Amino acid sequence: MKKDLNCVMYIARHGETDWNMKKLLMGGGSDIPLNQNGEQQAKELSEHLDDIHFDAIFSSSLERATKTAEYVALKRKLAVKTTEALKERRFGPYEGKHYSVLNNELKDTLEKFDELPDEEKFSFKLHDGIESDEELEARVITYLREVSVAYQGKTVLILCHGAIMRFLLWKFGMGTYKQLDYDVVEIHNTAYIKVRSDGVDFFVDDVYRIEGLPEWRSLKSSKHVVV
Repeated sequence: MKKDLNCVMYIARHGETDWNMKKLLMGGGSDIPLNQNGEQQAKELSEHLDDIHFDAIFSSSLERATKTAEYVALKRKLAVKTTEALKERRFGPYEGKHYSVLNNELKDTLEKFDELPDEEKFSFKLHDGIESDEELEARVITYLREVSVAYQGKTVLILCHGAIMRFLLWKFGMGTYKQLDYDVVEIHNTAYIKVRSDGVDFFVDDVYRIEGLPEWRSLKSSKHVVV
């Protein structure tokens, strides 16, 4: 029987922080720790994944992600490999401000964004200090492909962030930008996307703690691919 050389990835979001609770923009430049509830969520994620054998654990270098990863790594006696490639989207001058501030100050730009086709939204910059999805792809997808090549036939956990995961849902063909909007799809803390990758393409097998996704092919068929 031919061995499956795909790398299985559990791509998860970190536990809750106080900024999550206050709805403050927490991007790649904001190193905010888990709150008490976030610590508990991280423990529960570890328990939920108890039956999964991980060969390696990777994390964004931001504390909220690494601490979540450490709860899963501890029981398995694995070191957490950190990288800046998995850090949250940069929100520039809006980091630490309430979501409503960005929505109000960039109202006209956001309306223009909403009218664009998805292929143009991908490269559109809302603000010079805010990363576009095209910029996210350059670091995140590249890193995921590197991991999948290095860990063929193995299973890994990857801890990252909410905006990164929303981008990945779009990249993995789980919906359009409109279908995956913040008002439609909720990616809870410690949510994850389970994918397989051959080093180029990604096949979605499962999602956990993500609500509001549009109807898509049976999770068991896992036919969503990104090239």
